[in-house]
This record gives sequence, structure tokens and C-alpha cells, in this order.
Amino acid sequence: MNQSRQAPPRHYKSLAFAPVIMALVTLVGLYLYQQGARERRDGWQKPEAVLDAIGVRTGMRAAESIPSDTYFLARLLRRVGDDGRAFAIAPPDRVSDDIAREVPTVEIVAEPPPGLDAILSVHVTMAKQDSKELERTLTECGKRLNNGGRIGIIGVRTEGFNKFLPSSEVKRLGTDAGLELVGEEHLVDRQFLVVLEKN
Repeated sequence: MNQSRQAPPRHYKSLAFAPVIMALVTLVGLYLYQQGARERRDGWQKPEAVLDAIGVRTGMRAAESIPSDTYFLARLLRRVGDDGRAFAIAPPDRVSDDIAREVPTVEIVAEPPPGLDAILSVHVTMAKQDSKELERTLTECGKRLNNGGRIGIIGVRTEGFNKFLPSSEVKRLGTDAGLELVGEEHLVDRQFLVVLEKN
């Protein structure tokens, strides 16, 4: 005896689409969160003001030393334009993968290439005992800068952060490396920006 198969209740059909809807909601939420995180970082990091301070312009050869992400690299790339070149100096493997995916025209190099116009170096976690590393970085980068080229070093302002290198030490290391101090900016929330120039 054949029994006719009944169609599933209508609400069962709706439930079949629930995983798809949940996935879409999650993706939209993640996108909005990332957009908000970028806007919040732009608010305290002030990337355009940082790049202004180190003089990054169209057609330049600019680099970030040991980048921790692609945040500044993407902005360097936009600033130098099609006529310039942007470099990532000795990024960690994880960041190299991000560069290949997000900003593939940024060139990954093991050491500073010659003829650079601007270098950004973010050392917010550098402790005082690491001053030798920064000294080596400044000396090596200084050799590869064009005359008039600038290095910008971002570090943590030392009120309550005694384990980190103070700006006075960064400036001393820069002048010891033969670079001229352009100035110190407090553009960045809770951080300083020391700008040095090769003359």
C-alpha cells in the first residue's frame, strides 16, 4: 500500500536557510568591525601626519623597517604612487604572507636597499636593553638614505613605561649614527615620533 509523502512543514524550509543567513550576518558583522577598528586606529595612529613628517611623496622610494603588519605599508604604497617604490625591510614570515595577499606590489627585502628617500621604523615595544639593535638599524638605514632622506622612529612616551627607550635615547642614537635631528612630534597617541635626516 503506497502512502503519499507529505511535504515538510513550511517552517522546516525556512530553517534550511538559517546557516546561510547566519554566515552572511557573521561576515557583515566582521567587515563592519574591521572597518571600525581601522577608523579607530586612524584616529590615534594618525598615519597621514606621520608620513607627512617624514616627507613621503609621489615618486619616492620609501620603506618600513621590520613591519608588524601592512597598515603603514599600504599607505606608503599609495603615497609613492606608480612612479615610486615601497619596500618592507625584513618583515616576519606572518607579515610577508599578509603583504603577498594585501599589498603585493610592496617589495620585500632583507636589508635596506640603496637610494631610499624615507624610512619608517616602529619600535613601540623596544626595551632599553635593545638600544644596540636600534643603533645598528639607524646606522645601516642612514647609509642607504639619499641626502635629504628621512627616518621616522615611533616609540612609546615613557611616562609610566620606564622599560621602553625614551625619545631622548632615540635622538642620541640617531645623532651618533650621523643623522641630523629634525624634530620630535607627539602626533601619535601615547607615542612619540622622532624624525632624523641625512645631510
